[in-house]
Amino acid sequence: MNDLLKSFWEWMYFSYGVSYERYTEKGLHQPLGQDECEFPHFHRLINYAESIIESNKVDEGSIDDLLTVLALDNEAENILELIVEKSSNEQLKSIIFYGIKHPLFNARWQLAEIINRRKPDCYKEYLLTLSRDPHQCVKRRAVNCLNYMGSNLS
Repeated sequence: MNDLLKSFWEWMYFSYGVSYERYTEKGLHQPLGQDECEFPHFHRLINYAESIIESNKVDEGSIDDLLTVLALDNEAENILELIVEKSSNEQLKSIIFYGIKHPLFNARWQLAEIINRRKPDCYKEYLLTLSRDPHQCVKRRAVNCLNYMGSNLS
């Protein structure tokens, strides 16, 4: 994990009392105005994720960091848009491979949207896998994407 991400999780814990483990399960449920983007270096996290996309990195560590920033950017969806627009097919395969089982549900539901928009090989199978995700948000988004494409889940 990148040092900037480590400092984010420290900030999250000291600011909101939310550990990585708790965030993995529940995300951040705080009163309006208290969220991930209040991290003083949030823009640097976005830049870091952009650099992973632009350099076409496909290794597990880089993709894990990219998926983590994707999850943290779940409101603005800037990273989602960048992945859809700029990631290579090879990088997209790595994002899907590691993303299907990524611990942060905010990354997995956005992965369903990325798959729906890019439609890589076997995209319906990926969405079907996500439609069986244990987290309701992920499951709902994957099912919505499948329904949008006219697929039948029966």
